[in-house]
Amino acid sequence: MQSLNENFSQFQHYFSIGRFVDCVSFLSACFSENSKGTLRKLYKEKILPSKEFCRINFNTLQCPTGYKAYFQILTHQYSTITRHDKFLKSLSKRQLLQGVASFLEKWNAELKYNAKWGIEFINQDANYLETERQSLVLNHAGKGFQYLLENYYKEAPDIDNESIIWNLDTEEIFLNLFNELMPISHLLDFLELHLLFDWSMELKNGNELVIIPPNNDVENIVKADFKDLLKGKFIFHLFEPIVKKELIDGYFEIINSKKKPKSTIVGPSQNTSIQEKENFVWFLMLTIDADFKVEEEVTLFKYLFCPGLKEANISLVDGTILPLKDVFRVTSILSMMSQEFIKKIDTEYKEGVEYYSKRAPSNFLLNLQLKRCRGDRKKIEETLKKWPLAKEAQEEQRTIIWQSKNKISNEYCLIQQEITPLVKGIHQVTGLAKDFIHKVLDIFTYQPNLAVNNTRTPFHKIGDKLCWFPNLVAYNSFADNLVDALISRNMLSMHRLQTEVSEKSMNQAFALCGYKIIKREEDKIIKDDNGRPITDFDVLAYKNGHLFHFEIKLTNSRNSYSERFVWKKNVLSKAKKQLNKGRNYINNHPEKIREILDLEQNTPIIKIHSFILSNSFLFDNELIGEYRKVSFSDVIGLLLNYEEAQMFESEDYLKYQIKQIIKEKPWQVPPSEFKKWANGELHLDFKECLPRIQKYVRAYHEPLWKNGKRTPEKLAKYLNENRLFAFLEDNIKLVQGTVYNIGGYKIQSPFIIAKTVHTIIGGD
Repeated sequence: MQSLNENFSQFQHYFSIGRFVDCVSFLSACFSENSKGTLRKLYKEKILPSKEFCRINFNTLQCPTGYKAYFQILTHQYSTITRHDKFLKSLSKRQLLQGVASFLEKWNAELKYNAKWGIEFINQDANYLETERQSLVLNHAGKGFQYLLENYYKEAPDIDNESIIWNLDTEEIFLNLFNELMPISHLLDFLELHLLFDWSMELKNGNELVIIPPNNDVENIVKADFKDLLKGKFIFHLFEPIVKKELIDGYFEIINSKKKPKSTIVGPSQNTSIQEKENFVWFLMLTIDADFKVEEEVTLFKYLFCPGLKEANISLVDGTILPLKDVFRVTSILSMMSQEFIKKIDTEYKEGVEYYSKRAPSNFLLNLQLKRCRGDRKKIEETLKKWPLAKEAQEEQRTIIWQSKNKISNEYCLIQQEITPLVKGIHQVTGLAKDFIHKVLDIFTYQPNLAVNNTRTPFHKIGDKLCWFPNLVAYNSFADNLVDALISRNMLSMHRLQTEVSEKSMNQAFALCGYKIIKREEDKIIKDDNGRPITDFDVLAYKNGHLFHFEIKLTNSRNSYSERFVWKKNVLSKAKKQLNKGRNYINNHPEKIREILDLEQNTPIIKIHSFILSNSFLFDNELIGEYRKVSFSDVIGLLLNYEEAQMFESEDYLKYQIKQIIKEKPWQVPPSEFKKWANGELHLDFKECLPRIQKYVRAYHEPLWKNGKRTPEKLAKYLNENRLFAFLEDNIKLVQGTVYNIGGYKIQSPFIIAKTVHTIIGGD
């Protein structure tokens, strides 16, 4: 029987000339021989999940019922989307951007209003709602907008077609389009989980398509995935006190310096026009506001790639050095500019809500009634159930939001700046060379032929203008995006970044804490008896009989299941093999290890602690073979006690630790006000109570230290126990995911959605 793998060219020939009946016959034969292998081949060759594949009529296809249902759902969804083809293909590049921007920015304004309403009337958590808002916007841009870019934007003309008029009908098309595009991403998740992680794809009750993980272990799999995400967000929230401190120290260093710094401002002359002077002042105000953002981006980048270094820059493939602070100076000014546009959007939306609310008496009365509940969830639920005008008020609420969204000017939703004046303005207030500013803008400008998501490269060049969506730049992390953008342009080598920056930074961190490390680069390479390289030591650090052995594996963003699978299978598995080789060498040549670490020959090596170490939180705390995978944040946090990283300045972290103490040591009862404060039952003046709270929590952490010193045995123990972030386990609950009804089938979102319970990014 012919297999798809051996005769794929024949299938492609049938497909290219439209012989779809032959395609079905050929696939039926292949599925009967090896169903999963056939599906895997279609996925590997990028035929699935594509709209071209859906031109085939699957009614007579012989394959597993789950596969057939999947194909029919995919076909129905793509046919729904392609009904907009004529409209979308009539748009220019700018008009397509304008349509998407209007949808995203106005929807964002709606999310903000809903959050404000939730905070004011039903006591929802503000941090959670803000994080949820940003995540939703980025998710829609990263998936829905990416599809439009790949299928319509690159073919769209640069010249506008004046016959297109932007009105409510036009914007409704984009609203419907994004609602139709999101299930496509879930269908891709279905496929990748089935093919790469062995989840079964089954049809139940004749019309319900579900996928089930091995051993039906949904909860642990989803929780592990969500913990990785939550850990990253938690770490990000800890940066604020660090950034503030560094920014203030920098200001005072300038103020107290005897040698005053030379001004970098290149302002316009007195003879220039009023307009140019006003533009200069505007850019000057933006760059002042951007100071904090610059420090935040630099801190984040160092934390992600070189946590032990004080200064960090990147060596590019061409040998030039990319100064990070200058890069983030440019992007931060654009972030501040974007926030100005968002303020205009918010103002117009607020005015709309205030105007239309006056005509909605039920909505006003319900809000008043809910406010009297003072955040009591039980009273709120009873009010919404019993109050006679609740339904009418909710209808009025929807009308208010719709009217207010359409009051927002489309010109605010898509920022369009002429490139030459933009570069000149940044140059005048920073002193940075214009060529360098152009280079930074190019790095973060979307190009259709590059394999990088548009959220990483949010700028679009159309003619002589640079265009972007305010929310994709105002709250985007360019520190997180920079490596992705550079790699996609072949400007950066990940290997070079690892060896020149990350390995150096981690070795320095251990040296700072009194560990012996390898000082000579040539000593890191392990050779066999014939002088041939076997592997190398990324980090080898010794103290008090304990030898820490880390294999570092950097990665750029891994957003899809396939990207995660490939990284785990190819990269983390390789790290396991390298650690095996390293441990064998250590055990067989202890005298050589003592030599390269500058230890006395009688120095004991009591225990070897080997870990896979990465900048990414993916698969944290998992065992890859016999080795635990940990992140920079785990090692640096425990090594430096996070006290030096201001972790104990975080209100949320202290609340978590009190809860953890209560759980692990119920006999060690904290003061009653601390317990109530941690559980959200009591308000305390955090600044006033901080010293007492810190003292109590630090006492719990004292076992990590011995006589005030960091002990390597506790460092190894706590790394294996995931000590710093174990509390996340108890702050996650699972709720039902989205159920879609498509083409007569019900599909369950590939996983149950995990949410935090009263964490730094959320309430229920």
